[in-house]
Amino acid sequence: MAKLTNKQATAISLEQPIQFKLAEANQLLQLVQSITKQAVKRLEPVQQQLHVLVPADPRVQALNEEYTSIVANWQGKISRLGLHVHGLWQVGFDCREGWFAWRYPERKIRYFVEYGNEFEDRVLYKKSQEQCALQWAIDNENYP
Repeated sequence: MAKLTNKQATAISLEQPIQFKLAEANQLLQLVQSITKQAVKRLEPVQQQLHVLVPADPRVQALNEEYTSIVANWQGKISRLGLHVHGLWQVGFDCREGWFAWRYPERKIRYFVEYGNEFEDRVLYKKSQEQCALQWAIDNENYP
């Protein structure tokens, strides 16, 4: 499991978003992947049951509540890490110009999305470097 930096531990205790350099985001990614994988595994059987039941089935309400609980639990854990939840299994690591954008089951953080854009508008972060001042987050170790 990834060890949290002091900055990340402070964000968790205050439940506040923090700004990440790419190396910090990558360090935390293993924990995010683990949390997400567990939630996905818990949600899959609920989704399968909901898929086969008719809406009038009395079990649907309880399954919908379980679905909501699993997703809310995942969202809370991700938010407590100082991260932004963009959608189901979609996470943003704030990097001052926008977010490094990760989606389950991706293995690495490879994308960037600018503030105000939809998660689906994300681009490879190497390309985004050419369009904004993102370089500080990728290789400047002097930024607090």
